[in-house]
Amino acid sequence: MKYAFRKHEPVEAGIRRIALELADGVVARLRTEDGDIDHAIHDARVGFKRLRALLRMVRGGLDHEVRLHENVRFRDAARRLSAARDTVVMAETFQNLVAGMDDPALAAACEPLLGLLTETRNSREREKRATMMEVAAETEAARERAALWPIGGHGFSVLSPGLRWSYRIGRNSMRHAEAEHTAESLHEWRKQVKYLWYQLSMLRHVRPHRLKRQCTVLRVISEHLSDHHDLAVLRERLAEQPIRLRRPVSMSRVLTLIDARCHSLEAKAHRLGREFYIHTAGEFVRHLHDDWHAWRT
Repeated sequence: MKYAFRKHEPVEAGIRRIALELADGVVARLRTEDGDIDHAIHDARVGFKRLRALLRMVRGGLDHEVRLHENVRFRDAARRLSAARDTVVMAETFQNLVAGMDDPALAAACEPLLGLLTETRNSREREKRATMMEVAAETEAARERAALWPIGGHGFSVLSPGLRWSYRIGRNSMRHAEAEHTAESLHEWRKQVKYLWYQLSMLRHVRPHRLKRQCTVLRVISEHLSDHHDLAVLRERLAEQPIRLRRPVSMSRVLTLIDARCHSLEAKAHRLGREFYIHTAGEFVRHLHDDWHAWRT
């Protein structure tokens, strides 16, 4: 039942409980002393994204200034962790790219670069630990504020404006990305997909089968777009700072392979997106409202 509304719980109480659960989860992952710290950072970043999704969903009941203030705080904290994770993403993305190569000679030629990226990833543990502790302290302060969020309104009316906005902006972002075909527009769509996915996961008990199916579609779209983003960032870094590969393989072959993977991922994401965003925002929220009313009564 964590991170989800409960049937007989007032919406205002559910919002605060979910916010506190998410904040506690972020702090626990950042203060962990065991396991893979890169996974801990990843989990904490997901927690911040869920908190920002919650803030967007409760725009019908939470003061505008409070929402903006908290959103900026969570965004900045996540960005600090993102900087600590950049080297991990680069190494993992290139490793997956090499593992999927059909050309053994090309894969062998990429080994020096893969080793360099992996070495860079492993050399920043002390810096990552320091950042984790600082962000954990900031999150504990944010938790205390979340317990006092001034939430007005009752029932589904607190959630419906935010859900309507998330669906509408996600659909518009998809259309823009399909027209532009740029890494930036796809990245923006990816963010909106994740916000709606996390919001629907908080409503998953309202109508389990349908919402689980919708969350699965959004998760797959998000994964395609996330892989596309990681490859696009890797491509940019390799193009800006070319590293010699073993001859006779040139960097251009690696970049061409990245471009082909990105094109495939973009096509898959758009195909699923067109199937998901078939309703107007009003229709989408009306369905949720009817399900919510049936569930609560």
